[in-house]
Amino acid sequence: MEPEAASIEEHLLVCEQCQDTLGDIDEYILLMKAATREQAPLPALVRPKRRLAPYVAAGTIAAGVAVAALLPSVRPVRPAETVELQSLRGVEMPRIHADHPADLRITVPDLPDAPYRVEVVDGSGGTVWSGRAVASGRRIRVLEPKALRAGTYWVRLYSEKGELLREFGLESS
Repeated sequence: MEPEAASIEEHLLVCEQCQDTLGDIDEYILLMKAATREQAPLPALVRPKRRLAPYVAAGTIAAGVAVAALLPSVRPVRPAETVELQSLRGVEMPRIHADHPADLRITVPDLPDAPYRVEVVDGSGGTVWSGRAVASGRRIRVLEPKALRAGTYWVRLYSEKGELLREFGLESS
């Protein structure tokens, strides 16, 4: 439970929305405590039911905070890894860390500056990600938002007409 608590605390330190929600909850608790102190004493028959109300309210609030903290994914945001892709024979496949997004930089010295479609496929040819990119200065840059799991991938470069122009290997481990 200790690493999970640390992860949630770290998330609360970074996430403004969660900080605002937590502030609203704290304010609500203080207002409820103040309101319960200001009430006049109740007859003896009603008191036992009313004594439980603050505990029920506090328990409900605590459960709400726990659910709000645990529902969103609290995975830390990882920066994209830069990967240079070049079409050279005999060059080892570029590597990136698994579960990190990739900043793909494709060198295309023989292709014109134009729009292209970039596709990332897994080892069995299944599309993992696809998007558009524009070559500028004989280079194409693609921020691939989906973090790749461990495995071999192929980055395919297509013309606007759908013709396969290049294919680059990429290893994620």
